[in-house]
Amino acid sequence: MARIMAIDYGLKRTGLAVTDPLQIIATGLMTIESPKLIAFLKDYFKKEQVELILIGEPKNWDDSDTHATPLVRQIMVRLVKEFPGIPLLLHFQNGITGYDRNGTEEEAAEEQGTGG
Repeated sequence: MARIMAIDYGLKRTGLAVTDPLQIIATGLMTIESPKLIAFLKDYFKKEQVELILIGEPKNWDDSDTHATPLVRQIMVRLVKEFPGIPLLLHFQNGITGYDRNGTEEEAAEEQGTGG
């Protein structure tokens, strides 16, 4: 199996995490200066097999775009162009651990130990 890479893209820095080849455990790989991301990924993908790129889509609580959403959309276009053989999946993130479009606020509260 190949790895899955997660990208948390920011204006200045980008966080990267990858799964192990069996996709059992994900660990932080590194934080890199965002302008150096594409060059780093080209080198990394030569050394490691990656079958999916997961990138966070920053959103506000009301599902509106944040100041960072346009930046993520721009890098997504570059990633698709530079790495056409690797699928790219956009993952909703609003800064609250355990809450995504597929969950509920009650589930997130339970996961965070704040009741429901």
